[in-house]
Amino acid sequence: MKIFIKMSSVLIATALHELIRKRIGDWRVLVDHDGKDQHDFHPDLVLVDISSLDGAIFLRWPHAKVVLIDTGIEENQLVSMLIYYKLHGIISTRTNLKLFKKALQEVAAGQIWMDNSKLKTLIHSHETITGMQPLESFSYKERQIIILISQGLKNREIANSLAISEQTVKSHLNRIFRKGKVSRRTQLLPLAMKLSTSQVS
Repeated sequence: MKIFIKMSSVLIATALHELIRKRIGDWRVLVDHDGKDQHDFHPDLVLVDISSLDGAIFLRWPHAKVVLIDTGIEENQLVSMLIYYKLHGIISTRTNLKLFKKALQEVAAGQIWMDNSKLKTLIHSHETITGMQPLESFSYKERQIIILISQGLKNREIANSLAISEQTVKSHLNRIFRKGKVSRRTQLLPLAMKLSTSQVS
């Protein structure tokens, strides 16, 4: 198996490299920071953290399976990552060696891997959709705002993005919260996931 490691932390990338090379098996591992030529390297797996995850990885290696190494992902970030990137796994840095090896093998074999704690977060956040009004009840502008919230934008950034006032954003948010029967921005993330899915289909 060939693995490419692209992490924002050189320390974590080096530790993962050494762990895989010395403790897991006869796998070829290349780290983004080591300065080696990567043009002829076609990995089966790409290990990234939230800071190094971007669309270029998927364009560069379209057949590689991308695994997010969880170095401390918040609930809203987790759902956002799953909405906007085609991830094949999420593995915590606290995962023991035996389970870490199994996770990489399962992903390489075509399975999806997610730590139980992250899976619970995803399932519980998805449950907040229950009781919400249908998607059609949200106006086009409200849908835009929900998507921008899922990307982590603040009210002022949303206002700038949509060329409206910050007060108008707040008014829309009040209506969104009422229709969505929620009280926190993070509770809108499952709705954003549902909206992005409906736009694709």
